[in-house]
Amino acid sequence: MANSLKSNPNNIMNLNLSYNSITFKEAQMDQFFNSEDFFESFCEYLEKTQSLNHIDLSGLNFEREQLQVLCPLLNAVNTLVAIHLSDMDIKRNLEDPDNDLMLEVLDHFGIDESYAHEQQHTVNQATQQPDQLKSVIKNHYNMLESQEILNEASGISTLDYQNHLVMAK
Repeated sequence: MANSLKSNPNNIMNLNLSYNSITFKEAQMDQFFNSEDFFESFCEYLEKTQSLNHIDLSGLNFEREQLQVLCPLLNAVNTLVAIHLSDMDIKRNLEDPDNDLMLEVLDHFGIDESYAHEQQHTVNQATQQPDQLKSVIKNHYNMLESQEILNEASGISTLDYQNHLVMAK
């Protein structure tokens, strides 16, 4: 599967690999080598993709070593809008802050450690830069805002938007 992704890095926008059976524990040798091969090819895919906007890796058995490789790669995918890393045992380690996996993961994504000190978040937080987010999505999908008109005079080519999408305000 990862080899197919690697061969076609710009064909997938939404990727859900959650809760698949992979392992990085050498005690489970029958799965270990396939998992290592998968991870290597998957990382190559992440380095190449320019279309991925949503990824769910929840419940995969990535260890700290894999997360330290994976998180910077995910952060570098400039088209990603959503990343799910639930059920990966990424937790705070208050007894040993130098060995705190959650803070390491947050740091890879440029999220301040104060986020981890706040109460458990139960709803999505509002973005601090909604116009920038809107612009990224608009440019990636060639979307129009509701007030934009398709015409050559305004620099919006009707050929570019034959099957246009309208982005709601």
